Amino acid sequence: MIIWLASYPRSGNTMTRTIIKSCLGLDSFDDEAQHIQRILSRESRDMAGYVEMAEPWESFYPKAKASSSVYLIKTHRLPQDDSPAIYVLRDGRSSIWSYLKFLDSFFPESQPSLPKVILGHDYYGGWSDHIKAWEERPSGALLSLRFEQLVNADSAMLENISTFIDFKGNIKPWKNPIEKLHQENPQFYREGKTEWKRPESWTDNVENLFALMHGDCQRRLGYPVSAFGEKIASPDFYRDIADLAKSLIEQNRQLQTVCQERLQLIQTLDLEAKKRLDIIQKMQSPVSL
Repeated sequence: MIIWLASYPRSGNTMTRTIIKSCLGLDSFDDEAQHIQRILSRESRDMAGYVEMAEPWESFYPKAKASSSVYLIKTHRLPQDDSPAIYVLRDGRSSIWSYLKFLDSFFPESQPSLPKVILGHDYYGGWSDHIKAWEERPSGALLSLRFEQLVNADSAMLENISTFIDFKGNIKPWKNPIEKLHQENPQFYREGKTEWKRPESWTDNVENLFALMHGDCQRRLGYPVSAFGEKIASPDFYRDIADLAKSLIEQNRQLQTVCQERLQLIQTLDLEAKKRLDIIQKMQSPVSL
């Protein structure tokens, strides 16, 4: 069976894996292994309990899901089944800002910007939509954790994690190695602060856009957020623009999905055609007597 270690990017997923490895001694897999291998050193991956898959994700996933053994798998993707999941939450402003810095450092070709990330014009979608998708799955157990509590995880939190994944062994206390990790790779392991400190480029316009797109979720989770429209003359006009942007982004995402499905079908048909052509060529070859 699979137990997902899920979150919106830069919300504490890697920290959760590091806690599980350090305190419970358990390893975990990554459904996007090609990224983490080129971003993190071997030592950092070991500290996070990272284990390489012996086969491509497409064939690994159904085997892991059907297995009687437990597979802990990190994901930032939207949910694809009802397997149990540990979901890590963080102040949306901190997650979005850290994710922007991550994209700037490791994926500059995506041309990231604050408006794009806040609007959800990204592979993983928007912050609050991501949370909603995981929280509103039709079925499947969900354990929600807070990044702010994970930083200095106490025995009660470790017990909650171990109970959820049905771990029966000894639990070691957690000591956060963030200083060592930050020194090694400051672009990936940032400062790990639990309190939001507004950067200079997080302007009033950015704050209003965040409040417009994610304010309801931010408040529901108990994180601070300013009221949208405090310094805007025509808030309804900006709501209409945001709704239009979301609609266009969703249409683009659906189109990308269709294109990807068709590309996979073309590749499958091409492979099958090559196999049949090979059979035909062998049948046409002269037989040596």
